[in-house]
Amino acid sequence: MKSTLISNATVVDVDAGLCCPGQNIEIQNDRIHSISAHVEREFDEIIDAAGAFVCPGLIDGHVHLFLDGGSTPRVSYLTSDEDSRWQTAVANASRALDAGITTVRDCGGPAALSFRLQHAIKNGDIRGPRVLCAGSPLTRPKGHCHFFGIELESPADAHSAVDYQAQQEQIS
Repeated sequence: MKSTLISNATVVDVDAGLCCPGQNIEIQNDRIHSISAHVEREFDEIIDAAGAFVCPGLIDGHVHLFLDGGSTPRVSYLTSDEDSRWQTAVANASRALDAGITTVRDCGGPAALSFRLQHAIKNGDIRGPRVLCAGSPLTRPKGHCHFFGIELESPADAHSAVDYQAQQEQIS
């Protein structure tokens, strides 16, 4: 069992509304085991946080990982190939994690790539936050995000779209 200590951290206690300096965070098997001011045992690894702040992960409830942050994200998306779209999403996922965001809800992207990204992050193949993936947006013809969504004109279209996305999620 690997044990890691993050020492000398200022821990943000969201529930209590406090910042607690000089805290030690014990991690065992990639999980926080305890947070305290005192250390009473040896560790496999010690990381000195040098007074840096440690806080709970942030959640971004509405992202589109496959869109770039430029002034014309739709144009960029439509003029890029699948590999470029993948690279945009991988870069966006990494940026989110670097900013302290540990969970995102991806509210729409190309279904096959979106589910592939979700699984690649979960499996540790690429770095990024946990992704709650909506797949492709379901929209009316020419509706919001239709360019990577699935346009629906009838209840039968909706059933087909849901079946398609469930298949994409399974094969990713």
